[in-house]
Amino acid sequence: MLGRRVVYAPPSISVFGDSYDRFAILLKDLERETNRGRVLLDLQQVKSIKVSGLLVLYAHIEQLQKKHQDMSLIKTTGGTSREVSVFFRTYGIWNLTGESRQRSPRKFSDSIEICTMPHKAFSPEHHKIQLRKVLKYAQGAVDKVGMHEGSLLAYNAITESISNVWQHAYDDSFFDTPVPLQLRNWWIIVQHIEDQFFIAMYDVGASIPVTISTKPWAPALIETISKFLDRNGVKVFASGDAKSIKAAVDYGKSRFKKDNRGKGLTEAKDFVQRNPEGSMFIFSGLGHYAYHTEGDEEKLETLGAPLKGTLIQWNLMLEKKDEKR
Repeated sequence: MLGRRVVYAPPSISVFGDSYDRFAILLKDLERETNRGRVLLDLQQVKSIKVSGLLVLYAHIEQLQKKHQDMSLIKTTGGTSREVSVFFRTYGIWNLTGESRQRSPRKFSDSIEICTMPHKAFSPEHHKIQLRKVLKYAQGAVDKVGMHEGSLLAYNAITESISNVWQHAYDDSFFDTPVPLQLRNWWIIVQHIEDQFFIAMYDVGASIPVTISTKPWAPALIETISKFLDRNGVKVFASGDAKSIKAAVDYGKSRFKKDNRGKGLTEAKDFVQRNPEGSMFIFSGLGHYAYHTEGDEEKLETLGAPLKGTLIQWNLMLEKKDEKR
């Protein structure tokens, strides 16, 4: 399209592994070029997509549209691979960019688009509608397939995370200039494929390391975590941000806990622990935290570039009800 600056997407839209650095460059390029004018996002090189990466990309496109008050700010190329086309159609990217009528109608069955949850004070009714949509989809997947006995329902993780994990993400105290209400958004993507259920939630507010830095219990707990890792010979290439995320996860069960606040990440991990093959991934700032039920394994890493805000993804194993023991 004439007059648009071209931004090239990498081969993989993903926050995991080696794909993260190139994806982070894409987000940086989009922000820089949209400050100069309208953009064409070239998808020709994209061969694979992960749901959490798509969620983050969707969120950044929508925030840039709102920031510049231009719904035509970003357009995409056609002629992409079939997998890319299906992902973009299914989860609403082309609806967001106003290109839905020009693209292939094929999409994944039994799926819903990414949901944008605005701040309650900005649009209370839309907030409720979007939340109900996600909860209905999650409940439907659980009812259809079933979950391992003793598991919490998937929608519990969603509601607890919204109410506990990110309630302070846009707190004015963490910003030099308060974030406008229309930009205080959360995004949720849910995907059910056979016996796998994925939930990812994202905000572009203050990161977990920033928000817990104001907590009086944080320094002592982070120091305890560092000593524990050193004492047990755990080799982690973990920044302070990764340790801060682990501190936020551990806080609810630590000896430092003296009140009923800040329990959201602990409950998010508890939810995964009740699933026989569950995993939880958290990206925030320069930190990446991963937990896998199998082996009760934790992993801390440092990202090559900071991720704005906080991303949490749960991977859950569903099993047919008649196979429960």
